[in-house]
Amino acid sequence: AAVGVGGEMKRYPAVFTHRVDGAPLPAVLDADNGCGGDETDHPPPELLDRELATVKAVAHTCLLALRGALSAGLAFDTEGGSAPYPAHVWVAPPLPAGEAGCASEPRVCMTNVDQLREAPAGSAAAAFTAKPLVRSALGDYIRRWWVATAPKLGIENGHGQTDDPKYAAVLSKYGTLNWLLFSWEDNALGGDAILQLLTGGGMVVDRSPEEMDTARRRWDAFCQEALVRLGPRRFDEMKAQVALMNDGEISATDVIGRSRYFMCPDNEDLHSALSRILLG
Repeated sequence: AAVGVGGEMKRYPAVFTHRVDGAPLPAVLDADNGCGGDETDHPPPELLDRELATVKAVAHTCLLALRGALSAGLAFDTEGGSAPYPAHVWVAPPLPAGEAGCASEPRVCMTNVDQLREAPAGSAAAAFTAKPLVRSALGDYIRRWWVATAPKLGIENGHGQTDDPKYAAVLSKYGTLNWLLFSWEDNALGGDAILQLLTGGGMVVDRSPEEMDTARRRWDAFCQEALVRLGPRRFDEMKAQVALMNDGEISATDVIGRSRYFMCPDNEDLHSALSRILLG
């Protein structure tokens, strides 16, 4: 695959998996009129759920793309208003149950990733962070959609809570998107922590950047203890299972179940601590 870096074209290995049919994000989410577009001021809760699920799938896929680019020594700009762009993200409906892929979330494909720059290993640019997504044109577009959607739910200025219990029930499922919808500070946008927030489940709605920092420090302390008690081989196996969860291939419950085989019975308390972190 040829990608542009510093005005020149360089070639990097790439694998084409399958075509994702669908439409560019602006055809799926109306940033000017919010959920349901200009057809309704009171979107059905099911439609709100579907559009928020799209935002979550887009965020998850783009974060994985950012991490993949870094593994090749490349990164998106973090100055704001740059790539990724909404028109370069295509969304298709979930696959029917029983077919390959995830049957519960929309399918997302980034169709253009040519605006990359070199990110040498060990440099600040090589750190995995959600900042390029949050500050990008795509992040701005999603926040415009939320600002236009919030009044339809009875939420003023995009912040606060809705009095409608049906809308509240939907929003309670997507508090893990607050880092994107409310543009958290840079120091709260660690990539691995955000991925865990998106995929780990059991997270608290309206979690503040300070709470995210506490959770990140808690995870780091847990990993230090786990390395000492499990040893390198079993610790690497635990990290491999968490990585599968972050990639959306398995759930947090799967991680807890699988980790029992290499953590127990001699580290039951450590296994319980992992469960509390991932499941809440």
